[in-house]
Amino acid sequence: MAFWERLCAEHGISPLGHIAKEDRKGEDCKDVFFNEANCGAKWVPRAVLVDLEPRVLGEICNCELNQYSDLFDVDNVYQG
Repeated sequence: MAFWERLCAEHGISPLGHIAKEDRKGEDCKDVFFNEANCGAKWVPRAVLVDLEPRVLGEICNCELNQYSDLFDVDNVYQG
């Protein structure tokens, strides 16, 4: 999670996936790590989260334990 927290801080993206600060007019390449969703209303990580142990991804997706839980697209989370 520290990786995504750092990327959000560097690109001005809030834990909910919204732009938290002004775009730097082309200098910011947030689309390398994030995908623009909902017509630009939200940015989600370009990631597929896969784990055979449901506890780990459960902690990432649990809003009580992780303030960044709403950042990830639930369609890209697979646990077995």
